[in-house]
Amino acid sequence: MFGGDLANTGRVPHPLGAAAPKALWEFKTGGPVASGPTVGPDGTIYVASHDKHLYALSSDGVLKWKFASDDRIWSTPAVAE
Repeated sequence: MFGGDLANTGRVPHPLGAAAPKALWEFKTGGPVASGPTVGPDGTIYVASHDKHLYALSSDGVLKWKFASDDRIWSTPAVAE
């Protein structure tokens, strides 16, 4: 429910417990990531990093490939067909 309850307090009326989300995996780049990831139509996850690489990851976080750039990458990757 938007706002958490009928009074829009922003609080959930029950404890989250086991329903709280948790990360299934993580992938470390060689530098900070300043943008959001992009998910391609085949489920590949693209992540740009300040370590001068663009990474392509499988949906379970395994590296598919990486591309070396000449400089840090600040923007969110775009995918075109």
